[in-house]
Amino acid sequence: MANRPFLLYGHPDSRSKLVEHVLAELALDYEQQIIDFRNEEHRTPEFLAINPAGWIPALRCPDGTILTETAAINLTLAERYAARAGQTLAPDASHKERPAFLMLLFHMTSMLEPALKRLWYPSRYAGGSANEASVIADASRDIFSAFALLERRLHAGGPYLLGARFTLVDIMLAYWFRCIAHMPQAADLPHIRASADRVYARPALERFSEDAARMIELWEAGA
Repeated sequence: MANRPFLLYGHPDSRSKLVEHVLAELALDYEQQIIDFRNEEHRTPEFLAINPAGWIPALRCPDGTILTETAAINLTLAERYAARAGQTLAPDASHKERPAFLMLLFHMTSMLEPALKRLWYPSRYAGGSANEASVIADASRDIFSAFALLERRLHAGGPYLLGARFTLVDIMLAYWFRCIAHMPQAADLPHIRASADRVYARPALERFSEDAARMIELWEAGA
């Protein structure tokens, strides 16, 4: 059982793509099972038996453990599995960079990602179509406020968020930035853009470089 690959339950047009980034960077063998959230497959009894919360992604580990919640999945992978070069993607609990790493991780998961969700799915939050423009405007403000903090950090001490050390939070930042890089406000984030380009130049992640363009197309098409 321990030799079987990871199994990623998700969809290419969802945050499961970010889990793929981490699996690829760590050179972990994985398979995918597509869960078509647009057709409510994440609400079926079969999938609810995997993740009772009814959200993708979920990840079955080689030992049979099921992980849910994107950040929890990625942090578990980052802490338990060494990268191909022997470098872990997360400072361990005793490392001096651990607090900064966790602050950055939670900043993105609690501030940036919810704002992006409001931007892409305003109808879920607007309470009526007349309020959607206001939801989008507020989301855009919060998104670029969150990015501005990260831009200042990179400007003060890059090339990565922890200086010279590449970690999970750099993958997250690159992925989310590429999803909004077409917006005019992104012009004010040159250090984040450079960091994202650096991340997607990594051999393991290069194949994901164009995925954000598809996300943008879907969003603009109202998918």
